[in-house]
Amino acid sequence: MKNIIKKLMQYAGKPRLVEFDYRDATGLHHGCCYVRCLFGGDRKFRRALHSLGYCNIRVA
Repeated sequence: MKNIIKKLMQYAGKPRLVEFDYRDATGLHHGCCYVRCLFGGDRKFRRALHSLGYCNIRVA
């Protein structure tokens, strides 16, 4: 089981830093998180975040 998880982590690649801006009731904020893009590239991930209301999305 450990080998399977290790292979999956290698397949997924390194975690990538994503920075974005979002707006709520108190104003505009900046956020960041680490993600692994398993099922698509940067373009699909940006499009998904943009559809959820995030803006200025940058994948490092």
